[in-house]
Amino acid sequence: MSDTQWQLIVYDIRDAKRLRKVHSLLKRCAFALQASVFAWNGSPRELQQLKHELTRIIDPKVDDIRGYPLLAGHEILWWGRSPNPDGVHIEGFPALECRDAFRRENV
Repeated sequence: MSDTQWQLIVYDIRDAKRLRKVHSLLKRCAFALQASVFAWNGSPRELQQLKHELTRIIDPKVDDIRGYPLLAGHEILWWGRSPNPDGVHIEGFPALECRDAFRRENV
């Protein structure tokens, strides 16, 4: 059994230079889902290391980075364009469940 867990990492960084650094760091170790949303997988020790690296970049008085653990066996829901290219499936990545766009029937 693996001791790794998926985390959904989201951020709001107020300074362009810090924003580029955070984005660059996460692009190297996580999967980009949207401009400021990443899926990251790692052990508790690796998560502590990532937190340490991010803390060195941000200004905690104005910047906000959050990690939300994803439950094993649950999928990520999305509406619209998939974060993965067509036909690409990443082993161990949470399943992506596509939902049709909101539609109003019988309007």
